[in-house]
Amino acid sequence: MSLGYWKLIILALLPFIFVLLDTVYTGSCGPMRNITGKEGEAATLQVDPTRGRGISWALILGMSRNVFAITKPNSSIDIRDPQYKGRVNSTTDGSLNFMDFMIYDQGIYLSEVFYSHCSQFYNLRVYSKDLNQPGEYIYYLTGLTALALILGFIWFFVRKSRKRPDLLSVPDLVFVPDLLSVPDYEDQNVVEEMGAQSIQPQETENQRKKPRTQNDGNEQQNNPEPLYDPLMRSFID
Repeated sequence: MSLGYWKLIILALLPFIFVLLDTVYTGSCGPMRNITGKEGEAATLQVDPTRGRGISWALILGMSRNVFAITKPNSSIDIRDPQYKGRVNSTTDGSLNFMDFMIYDQGIYLSEVFYSHCSQFYNLRVYSKDLNQPGEYIYYLTGLTALALILGFIWFFVRKSRKRPDLLSVPDLVFVPDLLSVPDYEDQNVVEEMGAQSIQPQETENQRKKPRTQNDGNEQQNNPEPLYDPLMRSFID
């Protein structure tokens, strides 16, 4: 076989090769999208532009999947599962619209564009009409916490301002001397005299009985007793 023959074969198979490469599955097209709602509400499972190609919708059931609808941009929906009739429809871009949620609708859904290499997953959660969604509890709790903090700050500043003294109403300070610190000179003189007496040496009993020496006689001669003292004593006797 000549080389030209092989070229013709490759050119003939080239379109099928591109289609095969385009359909090789590589996993998820992006992060899982979370959809929440209540019974009776509506929600849309949005898809990216598909360039006019059809989209299959399936509910994941363990290791299997239930393909319940086929959509296509600007075309009517093809419902494969009877339980979805009258409750889902298609938008102009091929997205799936739930018109009436039921509890058993919740689960993991996926959309696959024909001849694409990935799938888009959706996590659908449906809550009862009598129950609030978890997000609402978070909003309420956050609001109550913020309100409590604001009221606490207001109460703190009001209480602090009431305890603060009014500087304009404080009277002028008057200096009053400390009378207790003024020394009492009379008491001080008495204390000094008592201290001086306690310092003077006292004559002991031995000194009084000690016989007079010559020095004592000389001292007596130097200090003679006045003449009128004997006269006064005799007069008194």
